[in-house]
Amino acid sequence: MASPSSPAARQRNLELEAAALDPKLRSDEEASAAWQVYADWLMRVGDPRGELVSLGVHERGAFRSQRRGIRARIDELQQPYVESWKQWADARSLGRLRPRFVHGFIRELSGSGKGLDGAAMVELFAREPVQRLRLEGVDDDQLESWAEGDTSWAEGLRYLKLSGSLSAEGIAALGKLPFGRLEALNLVDVGLDDEACGALWDLRTETLERLTLTGNEITDEGVAGLLASEQRRQWRHLYLSGNEEVSTETLDKLCETEGLEKLEGIYVTNTDIAIEDFVVCIDVPGLAGLRVVEASGWVGSRNREAVERMRARWGRGVRIR
Repeated sequence: MASPSSPAARQRNLELEAAALDPKLRSDEEASAAWQVYADWLMRVGDPRGELVSLGVHERGAFRSQRRGIRARIDELQQPYVESWKQWADARSLGRLRPRFVHGFIRELSGSGKGLDGAAMVELFAREPVQRLRLEGVDDDQLESWAEGDTSWAEGLRYLKLSGSLSAEGIAALGKLPFGRLEALNLVDVGLDDEACGALWDLRTETLERLTLTGNEITDEGVAGLLASEQRRQWRHLYLSGNEEVSTETLDKLCETEGLEKLEGIYVTNTDIAIEDFVVCIDVPGLAGLRVVEASGWVGSRNREAVERMRARWGRGVRIR
């Protein structure tokens, strides 16, 4: 069997790879078909991952009596890629990153992001089709290093979750990266203030459906600045929970802002917005796509009428936390 570091084992067809890893495939059948096309190509070029992919595709539909043998062979074929990753990561002091393999390819990494600078990012994405990153302990200097030199690695990223301590400078660095396929950005409890929130205005995204800014230090002013961005036209879900100074002023701004037709969910638990305050959003044409409103509160005699009106409009989408 060819070594994962050999030329035959490292050939990549980026077009077929992207098709196989496309998270928007509508069914298991579509996903299996895309993977099998890639498997056929890999086998033609002598890459042992072709067999690995093909076995993974067929495992789901195999008889139960066959699955144990298929799984054992999959584990055997995948082990060299697991070991190759470990060697690469350990050599760069990145051993605390945890990979999630799909048919021998790393699709997701999570854990400590310490040491994952711009140069390591370029190497990593040249080596693996990583689509999802969940990184802990990041800081401004690290993000600034990502924005230096070759930044094309960011084009394939679909999900990014960062925790640590970030200011406007770090967020501004993110704005230099070509996040053309990024669908979800999660910045929870990283100390974002209004200035840093304003820096999000410059993010180079085209498909950012989920923006999560939970547990920061953002006020109505910061949200207003963010709503001025053209990026708002991409949003489906906006998470602002835990920003204690966000108030009904933000709801008023949402109601008067154009370009939010795609917005489906607003989440503001543990803010100065109570669940009944969403009554002002019920008949706003620009928020016609809204399906979920989530805030703190309870149903009592004083707000029952407002909550019932909201439930008539959004049904189970009215979430009280």
